[in-house]
Amino acid sequence: MALAILHVRDVPEALYERLKERAAAQRRSLSAEVITLLEWAVVARDHQPEATLEAIRLRRAFSPAEAGDCVVDASIGIKLFLREPLSDATHILFTYLAEDPPARLFVPDLFFVECTNILWKYARRFGYPAANAKQAIAAPRTDLDELLHRPEITRSGVYFLTGRDPHNDARVAYIGEAEDIGKRLKQHTAKEFWIQAMVFVSKDEALTRAHIQYLESKLIAEALQIGRWQLDNSQSSGAKLPESDQADMEVSLSRMRRLLPVLGLDLLTPITSVKVPNAVQPAAEPEPVLHHSIKGLTATGTRTPNGFVVFAGAQAVLKEQGSAHYVPFIMDLRHQLRADGILVEEAGHLRLTKDVELTSPSTAAGVLRGGSANGLTLWRDDTGRTLKEIEAMETG
Repeated sequence: MALAILHVRDVPEALYERLKERAAAQRRSLSAEVITLLEWAVVARDHQPEATLEAIRLRRAFSPAEAGDCVVDASIGIKLFLREPLSDATHILFTYLAEDPPARLFVPDLFFVECTNILWKYARRFGYPAANAKQAIAAPRTDLDELLHRPEITRSGVYFLTGRDPHNDARVAYIGEAEDIGKRLKQHTAKEFWIQAMVFVSKDEALTRAHIQYLESKLIAEALQIGRWQLDNSQSSGAKLPESDQADMEVSLSRMRRLLPVLGLDLLTPITSVKVPNAVQPAAEPEPVLHHSIKGLTATGTRTPNGFVVFAGAQAVLKEQGSAHYVPFIMDLRHQLRADGILVEEAGHLRLTKDVELTSPSTAAGVLRGGSANGLTLWRDDTGRTLKEIEAMETG
C-alpha cells in the first residue's frame, strides 16, 4: 500500500524544537512522533470511550474482581493524568476495573517517584505553564511536624483538611488558601475535626495571591454543589483573573480533580455522573433512571460506580417497619439523614432534600421503606423491568 507524503511549512522554531525533544524522549524519529501525535489528535478523538466501556460491560469476558491483583506501572498510571496515546484506553480500563466488585490495584515502591519525574519532564520539556506544575503533598495530622519541615510547604497554594464532625460523625472538609501554607496549617491546629491534610503548591512559586484565591473559590463552589462532604467553610474571598490566567487555573483544577481520588478524597467526585477524565465525552447511553414506590410514595435514583444515588425529592415512609431490627445500620443511616436535615418530615412522610449516594440499591430501598429491602426487585425502569432483570440483560 502506498503511503501518502505530507509536507508542512512555516513550523514555528519553538514548536519544532519541542517536537524533536518529544521524539527523543519517546525514542522515535521525528516523523514517527508527528504521525503518533496526528493519530492521537484525529483517530483517538473519533473514538468513543464510553461506548467501548459499555461494550466491555456487556461482553463481560471477565469481571473486575476476576482480574485479581493488578500491578500498575508508572508508564500506565501516568496516562491517567497526561494526555498521551492510549490515554483513553487507560481511562476505560481503570473505570472498568473499579466497578463493583473491583479489582485490587497495587503500585511498585517507586511508582510515585517515577510519576513525579515524568510529570516534571513534561513541564520542563513541553512548555506547560509553570503555574500548572504543582506538587501534591498529603499527610495525617499526626505527621504535621514532618510536613511543616518540608521546604515547599512555605510556598503559596491551596489545601484540604478532612475529618469527622465530633458531634454527628459526618464527613467534614475545610478548603483554604495561603501564601505560606505552613503558617496557615499551624493556625488550623485549633480545629479539632481534621485528621488529614492535602496540600497543592506551585513547583516554581508561580502562584500569586489572586491565583490561589481563584482556586479556593472554585473548589469551594464545586464541593458545595456536589455535596458529598460538609464544609467547615463555605465562603471564599475569590479573585478576578485575566482570561489567560483563568485558563491556566482551570487546567490546575482539572488535575486536582483527577489526583484527589488517588489520594483517597472523593470531595470533588460527582455523585451522579460517570465520566472518563481528560477524554472525549461522546453522547453515550446514560444509566437508566429507576423508580421506587411504596404506599403511594415515590422516589427515583440510578446506579453509580460507588453504589446507588437517590435523587432529591424522593419520598420515604415515616414509620419504620417491623423488619427494621434486622438492618440496624440502615436505621442508623435514616436517623443520621434526619438529624442532618437531609431527610425531613413532610405531610405524613419523609422527603430527601438533596441527592444522596448510598452503598447499594438495597440500602437505598431500605432507607425509603424503613426496613430490610431487596433493591434488585424494588427498583424498576420506565418499562417496569426490575434492576435484577436489567443486570441479567447486561450480562447476557
